[in-house]
Amino acid sequence: MEGPKMDPELAAPTLALSRPELAEIRRRYARPEVLVVGPNRGVPIEDGLMERGWQVTTCEGPGKKDCPLLRGRSCDLRTHADVAVVHIDPSKGRSDGGLLGRVRCAAEGSSPALIALDGRLDPGNVEGAAATIGAARSVREIVELVDRLYGPDEDA
Repeated sequence: MEGPKMDPELAAPTLALSRPELAEIRRRYARPEVLVVGPNRGVPIEDGLMERGWQVTTCEGPGKKDCPLLRGRSCDLRTHADVAVVHIDPSKGRSDGGLLGRVRCAAEGSSPALIALDGRLDPGNVEGAAATIGAARSVREIVELVDRLYGPDEDA
């Protein structure tokens, strides 16, 4: 006697939406994802990002949790993000136990990264797929820079 038949679509492997060749499809049909990494000592940007249509994921970052980047492995949170906002406190220097991991997270090249410099008012500066901004800037300025790193809105 045969058991119940399973719908073949349900048994199919999941589609890895982070693949570069699917970027155009993601932009058209899915909300963009932003990963906010590290202790945010600046302005709370998460609400501003959600208001602009971003799906926000947060990570406490290395030093607060186990970080695969520090073990030489890829990080699923970082790999699936369309843009990462990585908080770095330059005033702490080597005393910041998670600094190396957050720098690695920012440098991980699967998507653009915005380095938010905690305690600073530096204006936004974009160079290629990376940018810096003082984390004490306004939420609007930080969100606009995240939007700029992601690229032009196809619907605009």
